[in-house]
Amino acid sequence: MFIIGGPNGSGKSTNSEAFLEPYNLTAFDYDKELELAWRRFSFDPAVEDGVRDSLDELFEMKKNLAVKNKTDFAFETNYHQDSIVQTVNNFKEAGHQAVMIFLALPSEETAINRVKRRVSQGGHSVDEVTIRDRYKKGLQLLDRTYDKFDRVHIYLSVENEVKLILTIDPKNKILHAESTQLLDKLPHLNDFVRSLERENK
Repeated sequence: MFIIGGPNGSGKSTNSEAFLEPYNLTAFDYDKELELAWRRFSFDPAVEDGVRDSLDELFEMKKNLAVKNKTDFAFETNYHQDSIVQTVNNFKEAGHQAVMIFLALPSEETAINRVKRRVSQGGHSVDEVTIRDRYKKGLQLLDRTYDKFDRVHIYLSVENEVKLILTIDPKNKILHAESTQLLDKLPHLNDFVRSLERENK
């Protein structure tokens, strides 16, 4: 199973197709599904909660079916809630490998500006408080749980490109370390990377 993670505005939806094409997978994109479903009700605020509940049920159904049938599954997320870790555990317990592809942004302000630009182009909006909260919590959760994944790829999303800066393999070895940028925001992962560097000297 694959998680395409990262803060609002990091380019998850833009880049997920390219990441998943080799596996013939399409990620479950909650924001996209919400827009499509809610549009059928002319974005009536009175039905928003019901639409969200239906999408939660749809996600659970697709997830459980993939776990049961041992088929590949991918979804996009800010990776800011502990409940997502339980999803990872469910797949791992069923014998799946778990891969995190995390698209990082340099700062909260970058995320805010990216979302503003997206809205100006007709995309969905997210309020500034939520953007800041998810930016912090996403990095914190990644830092606490990176070792639950069989492989972690961290990309830095800048301008119109994403650059791979770190990959860790199932045996907890650094496969690719292009840059240590952002590791100051990931203290546990930073300590782990530094320990491997000392071992390899």
